[in-house]
Amino acid sequence: MYYTGERLIQLIIETCMDINSLIAEYKGFKPPKSYYESFIMLGDNQILPKEVAGELASFTGMRNRIVHQYEDVNHKIIFDNYKNLIELVDKYIDIVTDFIEKIEE
Repeated sequence: MYYTGERLIQLIIETCMDINSLIAEYKGFKPPKSYYESFIMLGDNQILPKEVAGELASFTGMRNRIVHQYEDVNHKIIFDNYKNLIELVDKYIDIVTDFIEKIEE
């Protein structure tokens, strides 16, 4: 059973992956093979700041544990971390918005 925080992390990471894939396609890169790779690739290609990309990439492991239940998910860890994820996603949205505005000019 999903709890709200777990579902939120899953949806955020999956939505970012979709956006990352579209950006990669637009820039002519091979589509990323994984959630993790989607963030690292954009960081390596200076579309996302490497620090932000790396931090977001780390949440893909949590998303995988939630979805595939590799282990018991510690709900306290989810609760403690989802606020950090929200702050990172605010930065991510600003960066992606700037990217879209530049390509529309």
